[in-house]
Amino acid sequence: MTYFLHYNDSDNVRRVSNVLHICTTNDANGNPRRLIVCLGDYGHVTAVFSEGYDWGGLYHLHKPFANWTNLHAVRVNVTISEFNRWKSFEPAM
Repeated sequence: MTYFLHYNDSDNVRRVSNVLHICTTNDANGNPRRLIVCLGDYGHVTAVFSEGYDWGGLYHLHKPFANWTNLHAVRVNVTISEFNRWKSFEPAM
């Protein structure tokens, strides 16, 4: 199955074929450090979401897509420095 991400600020549409769940140790306050990385057909990053406690807010955006990513995400445990490199792809809030 493939999903398409539609961005509100443009006519940009990106195809999502695979999902990575990038994980590292919790921060000093015990908060989880995890990312949801959406990949296109050729492995390029199409979107990055901080997981937080609500699966990156995806359940509020589109529940079927959130369920699909939750079921099919490949968990990858990384070091803190590698996590920070992945996080750099996340858009600023």
